[in-house]
Amino acid sequence: GHGVHVDVAHPQLVESLANTCVEQVACGEYHTCAVTRNGDLYTWGDGTRSFGLLGQGNDFCHWMPKRVHMPEGVRVSSVACGPWHTALITSSGQLFTFGDGTFGVLGHGNRTSISTPKEIESLKGLKTVKAACGVWHTAAVVEVMVGYSSSNNFSSGKLFTWGDGDKGRLGHEDKEKRLVPTCVSALIDYNFRQVACGHSLTVALSTSGHVFTLGSAVYGQLGEPHADGKSPVCVEGQLWDAVIEEIA
Repeated sequence: GHGVHVDVAHPQLVESLANTCVEQVACGEYHTCAVTRNGDLYTWGDGTRSFGLLGQGNDFCHWMPKRVHMPEGVRVSSVACGPWHTALITSSGQLFTFGDGTFGVLGHGNRTSISTPKEIESLKGLKTVKAACGVWHTAAVVEVMVGYSSSNNFSSGKLFTWGDGDKGRLGHEDKEKRLVPTCVSALIDYNFRQVACGHSLTVALSTSGHVFTLGSAVYGQLGEPHADGKSPVCVEGQLWDAVIEEIA
């Protein structure tokens, strides 16, 4: 983001954003994103590696931060980066994605790459609170109404995953890909508040302090010695109160 093709050995202020209040940043392998207090999204980096990676409507490199055009009145609240795609959440809970569409990782029902942010149609009317990007899969915590009466109306954060289902990283107890966000039925009884993605796994944190892992167990990354990677597992042990306090 400094406008030059040189390595920087020490932290250096991104001058073009020096007078802008940045509230969140995220990094992919080849690009960087920043969300400002005003709800603007800026991206920069190598746009030639993957079509639409920067969300600018082209496959050019941008050596300095450039604002991404969003629909009128839409304010971005958070952003997540994978190596080849990006997901953003708006202040009203809409989920947009852009970048390489391989394996349906963008959630639009196809494998098409998209060079500008596009809202995921199947989640319209729902509020996305967290999103995470893996290499070829995406996960999100989405608020779903679970109770309704004249005196009781409440929602619960459910885990949705989509993209490449290899190694069970989507948690759907098979290896099939999903082209649209699909609720992880094995975890439907839990209320989630945070999610993260690795190369071949997904990790979700519930409001009760339980950590669930989904995906490959080959290096012990699921946190359970007997996990086979076929179904989501709860990491046994003490509740993760310290983690909850930190992200609250």
